[in-house]
Order: sequence, then structure tokens, then C-alpha cells
Amino acid sequence: KMAKLIHPDFHALYPLVSDLKLRKKEVELQMTFDNWRKAVINDPYLDMSDWVGIHSTQSKNPIMSSGAIREMMQNLSLKAFEGGARVQLIWQAEYLGKDGNRILKLLEEPPENTYFILTSARPAQILSTITSRCRLLHLETLSPVEIAKSLIGLHGIEAITAEQIAQLSDGNFRLAVRMSGEKVDKISMLWVEWMRVAFVKRGDHTRLMGLKLANLNKEDAMSLMRYGIHFMAELLRYKSRRNESIKLDRIAVESALKLAGLLSYNGIEQINEILERSIFELSRNANMKIMFTDMTIRLGKVLTSEFISNKNEAEAVR
Repeated sequence: KMAKLIHPDFHALYPLVSDLKLRKKEVELQMTFDNWRKAVINDPYLDMSDWVGIHSTQSKNPIMSSGAIREMMQNLSLKAFEGGARVQLIWQAEYLGKDGNRILKLLEEPPENTYFILTSARPAQILSTITSRCRLLHLETLSPVEIAKSLIGLHGIEAITAEQIAQLSDGNFRLAVRMSGEKVDKISMLWVEWMRVAFVKRGDHTRLMGLKLANLNKEDAMSLMRYGIHFMAELLRYKSRRNESIKLDRIAVESALKLAGLLSYNGIEQINEILERSIFELSRNANMKIMFTDMTIRLGKVLTSEFISNKNEAEAVR
């Protein structure tokens, strides 16, 4: 029963992204639960973006409505159907919002043999009044080696591509699976284009590139910058060990070989600092249009400075 998530004493509360009203009919709620149950069984790594994507809805913000919370509290006020323990899952608990304060008493004094499990990929966004009443268990992310091994074994991905995706996914296996198709090639092409625009330093091109990057969703923007860090790490390794090949996809290798002759170790470090700082800013919800335009200008300054430095050195040798 639990393997199919149909045990009568298992309950789940999750964000609603359909256009159902706050006061829902029992049948509508059951239909929504069936959708969620099937989605989780089909993909145990289901995340919020997947769940939203299942629904053809114009709703801007998924919510755990007061109606759904009230329904959960009513269910828990009843006796266990099979007379044993009951489990209440709250999936993506950061979406509880202020209505989550209504369950504080339940968390403090749960009904007999009732267990609450709250899950979240962003625990810092859960109400502090809720986390203070819970025992926190932090699950470690998967290592790049584990992700690459799984991509090779389960999805038949080439070793080099799997290693790149593993680095870009930042321990998120769901993201790694998404990127295992054409996505990593698109990110690679976008990175190469970005570097070219930054180097040329033409005002209109810089502005348009900033707009183009700002139209990415947050997940893809993060992946692009992590790809840049991975690209620079491979560049650094290649410059240190000339006898080794560059472990990048075919799209990026040519660009990497050109940059290897242009960028010094200091230049690579400067670009890494720009990328790492921007990842932090994006995680704090920075304005993407301003951020990417500024990044393009700063990357252009580093590339131009390195080009001029190399040119001066070459003339000095002559």
C-alpha cells in the first residue's frame, strides 16, 4: 500500500498549483492527490518545478491553502483507519506560509501514534515557528562521482558528458537527469556566445546579451554559471598539464583552447570570482537583468586586460 501511496493512514499536504478555489469539494481534492501520488511514484526525484509543469495553470504562486490545511487537520482528528500509526507528510513545507501557524499545536502535541514528516529543498524559508518544533535532519547531496556513475549506468550517458553534468548539477540528481539530454549542449553554446560578446565589448551586444541571459529561469542561470566555473577549472588544469586533453564537450573545446593562450592564471581566478559572487547574488534573488549586464561588462574587462597584457608582452619580446 505504501509503495503505491494508497495506505489509508498516510496523508500528504503539498502546494496546490491548479485553479481550484480555496473551498474545494472532496472530489476535487482527491483528484489533485491522485495527480500528486502518480507524479511521485513515476519520479521519486520530483521537485517543485516538475509539479508545476504537470498542470496547465496560470497560477503564479503555488500555495498550501487554508482550505487544504483545514482538511488535513480534520483528517488527523479522526482515528487511524487500520488502528495503527499514521503519517502526515508535508511536501515542500516552505510553501506553508503564514497559514502554517495553524498547525503549531498539532506539531507540539500530535495525536497518538501520529508522525509528521516535513520535507523541503529550502529549509531556511520554512517558518521559524515550525522548524523550532521539529527535529531537523539534513540530507547530504550526492557527490559528482555518484551522480556521474548513475548517469552512465542508468541513462547510458558518455563518461565525459556525465562528468560535466555531475559538476553542473551541484549534487541535485533531478537536475542532472534534466541536463542529460540536449540541455548541457545548449548551456555550452550559450557560455561560448557569452564569452565572445563580453570580449568584443560592443554596447548594443552587451545589452542584448544581458537581456537574453535575464530571460533564463533561475535554475538554468545557475547551471550556466556553474558551467563557467567548470569550464575555467578545465582551462586551469589544461594550462598546468599541457599533455592532458580538455574534458569539455566538443562545442566548448575549441573556445577553451583559444582562451588557454589568452588567459593567465590570474585572469582565470578573476573570472571564477565573478561567477561565484554572482551565484551567491542570484541565490539572494538579485535582479537578473542588472546582474547579467554587469557581469558581461566585468568579464569583458578581464578578457580585454588579458589580451592587452599578452600583446604588450609579445611586443616586448620582439
